[in-house]
Amino acid sequence: MFVARDYDVSIWVKLHNYSVGRSGRKDLLRKFCADNGIDYRPKQGHKYHLPENYLIEHKELDYLSDIRDKLILNFYDDYRDAQNDNLTKQNSYKSRIESQNKIIEDCKARLKKNQGFLRRVKTPIDQIHYENVVASIKTRIQNEKQDKNMLENSLSALETEFKANLQNWNKQVEIIEKLLNIRCKNFEKNISKQIRKKLNFADFHSQFNEYSDEVKKILKGELYV
Repeated sequence: MFVARDYDVSIWVKLHNYSVGRSGRKDLLRKFCADNGIDYRPKQGHKYHLPENYLIEHKELDYLSDIRDKLILNFYDDYRDAQNDNLTKQNSYKSRIESQNKIIEDCKARLKKNQGFLRRVKTPIDQIHYENVVASIKTRIQNEKQDKNMLENSLSALETEFKANLQNWNKQVEIIEKLLNIRCKNFEKNISKQIRKKLNFADFHSQFNEYSDEVKKILKGELYV
């Protein structure tokens, strides 16, 4: 069974985010001022008109987007293996259930045939024989039906597990997205420190790259080899 797991990026990724954000503060302040017609460096105490919000565009967001995609692809391997194993087992149970149906139908045909013999018997010894045969076939049918029910219950459990795996996959994607969104917000706060300090402006946002084509194929839990 596939279970969604909590995850955190490595200390090296965090250090990379921090160092790039710290070293990029002055450049972002300069770009912010240029984009909005503000003096560089901003004059202390001067009242500038500021935008409602500001989009931070930086190569570090490409870096984080790549990490997001790699994490999703790595977790997908476990998810795909679990689902393929589940489907293999489902097919096995479906085959066994089909075999049980054939056995039960054969038994019912034998039962009908021997019940016909029983109705036509002419001697006590033949009656005892066919009564015994009919009773044995009825017992076997009950046991075969019981085995079939057990197989059907197992198949149903696998089908439920398959759906649960898909739900857990969706949770896993959400966990990864939330993790990278936190890293993104930390990066925004870090790299914008000079702007916040000198202009008292904090309405920033940023945007990840679109998912790669490889990730788009599997995002909803589709199964590929």
